[in-house]
Amino acid sequence: MSVSPLNVAVASAGGFLLLSWALKPKQGAPLPPGPTGLPVVGNVADMPATKEWVTFAEWGRKWGGIVSVKLLGRPMIIVNSAEIMAELDKQGSVYSDRPKLVMGGELVGYEDTLVLTPYGPRFRRFRKHFSRLLGTPAIMERHNPTVEHETRRFLKRTLVNAEDLNQNLR
Repeated sequence: MSVSPLNVAVASAGGFLLLSWALKPKQGAPLPPGPTGLPVVGNVADMPATKEWVTFAEWGRKWGGIVSVKLLGRPMIIVNSAEIMAELDKQGSVYSDRPKLVMGGELVGYEDTLVLTPYGPRFRRFRKHFSRLLGTPAIMERHNPTVEHETRRFLKRTLVNAEDLNQNLR
């Protein structure tokens, strides 16, 4: 029995679809209702370029106080109700987190910086230490001599070589 190229192509496509379905990440809870998007890009074409609040308010009237859209596979939740926002705000640490930026964090090596650290005990520890160093005007006063010294150095370098501003900014 010979195997035709068509049979191989159909079997490969079927195997690929089955594998992609099996490896698809499972969602926990269902997302709130919202406009249906296109495959792959989701609701990118539906997102307004200006006056977003007008479109979001329209979606709120159509789908309720909480609306979800998908942007390039990532869900985005839009809250259109002050009551719902107040309720969510009471338990903000449960419902909020920072986005995970693979390129900016893991691949480049900045995942350990304060701005890319997810909320949790480590973030609170980082923030406490930063607050100790930079948290109040009185503490910032201690840094003024260093800031003034470095500003003078920068201005002198720029005065000598104004064409190479980018190099002077480093």
